[in-house]
Amino acid sequence: MIVTESDLETGGGKVTVVVCVNVRLGAKAQSCGGSDSEEIAEALEAGIEARGLAAEVDRIHCLGLCSLGPNVRLVPNGNWYNQVALGDAEAILDDLSSALST
Repeated sequence: MIVTESDLETGGGKVTVVVCVNVRLGAKAQSCGGSDSEEIAEALEAGIEARGLAAEVDRIHCLGLCSLGPNVRLVPNGNWYNQVALGDAEAILDDLSSALST
C-alpha cells in the first residue's frame, strides 16, 4: 500500500472514505473494481461501524489513478492510499481513527 500524506482537517464534521470501484473493460485494462475494491469498501464500512467512527464510505467510479489501484482517499483533505489490498483496511481504519481523535 502506498500512502500519500496530507493533513486531515475535518472541522468536527464527518469524514468520507472514498473508494474507487470502477471496472474498466478489456483484458489488459487495470481497474480498482477488478482488484477487490468492493470487498475493501465492505471491510472499511464494517470497521467504521465496529469502531463507532464518524465516517462513511462512498463508492465512486474513478479517482483517475487506475494503474495504481485500488485507490482510497479520506475526504476532506486526507490521505490517498494506492495499491490497496484487503489486508490494508485495518491500517486505513487506524489512520482514520487517529486523525479523527486529533
